[in-house]
Amino acid sequence: MGRKDCSVNGTLYGTSFGAEQWLVLNKVAIVCASLNVSTHILVFLSLAINFISYSPMAIIIFEFIYVPCLGFALVSLFMTSITDPGAVPMGAWPLERYMPIEIENQNENSQTRNTRHTIEQCEKCEGNYKPPLARHDKISGRCVVKVDHFCPWVCNVIGVFNRKFFILFAFYTFLSSTTALVLLVMRSIRCSYGAGAWIPIIAWNKFNFDHDIVGCKKPSSFSILATHAVVMCVFFSTFVTLLAQYLAVTKGSRRGTNDSELVKTELNEIFGGSSNRFEWHWLLPLTVEFPDEVMEELLGYQIDYFHRDQHWQQNYFAESFNTS
Repeated sequence: MGRKDCSVNGTLYGTSFGAEQWLVLNKVAIVCASLNVSTHILVFLSLAINFISYSPMAIIIFEFIYVPCLGFALVSLFMTSITDPGAVPMGAWPLERYMPIEIENQNENSQTRNTRHTIEQCEKCEGNYKPPLARHDKISGRCVVKVDHFCPWVCNVIGVFNRKFFILFAFYTFLSSTTALVLLVMRSIRCSYGAGAWIPIIAWNKFNFDHDIVGCKKPSSFSILATHAVVMCVFFSTFVTLLAQYLAVTKGSRRGTNDSELVKTELNEIFGGSSNRFEWHWLLPLTVEFPDEVMEELLGYQIDYFHRDQHWQQNYFAESFNTS
């Protein structure tokens, strides 16, 4: 585990400081993400083949609700996987308002160095600066700003720049799963019978279908059971994920400091934009953008372009601070 890279057609993919395209090259996570995509495709094919034929209402729901939700879910999954979650780059250094406090306290007395802002460096990132809201992720091998967790099902760390995509993925997966359940129930009500009443009957060993109804050709019991099981699992897991994300957002950053409060009232830290009020782009898997004037406050660092290819060191800032 840790930073890994691979070169494809001259482009360096990986999580190292020199990678051109962010991509977590973890075998287990890649398998999990592949299973995630395969599950969505399996449910799509099962619904299209077995559960919507000869029902105009089911076809409308499938084409105008389920398919768009599925498309947004897969696009959000893709964007979650390939988006840099907020990894601290080489050359990052503390904000200017942190620096004078640290230097002044160091010059006064070596025995009194309890500073208001601790300038922390990550040993696992070879001494690169670690912002207050960043935490080192052992899978990607990088410090990530506002990291939530590493999710193998999307093959990436969830951080400040891809949390929107992760929430949208869970949201649209939840909607597509709900729609799939509606289609399954509609099919059962339309085609099942028992005891003379039009109600869905699920026997221990078979499904009872009325073959006289057009479009009610009996699919295999395995395909029905598999579709029900997969949809219910996806439905439950995405509901739990959305609930967990909601609790995390409403409680604020678990590692929050006064720094996050500076921008919390000016923009939405998850969906981006220039306002914390709802905007339509929140529902679209578009790249998260923040106003330039609050970007550094949000990330907790600035870029030292004079030492862009070097890890941050205290003496670099001391020289810049003394000459300014």
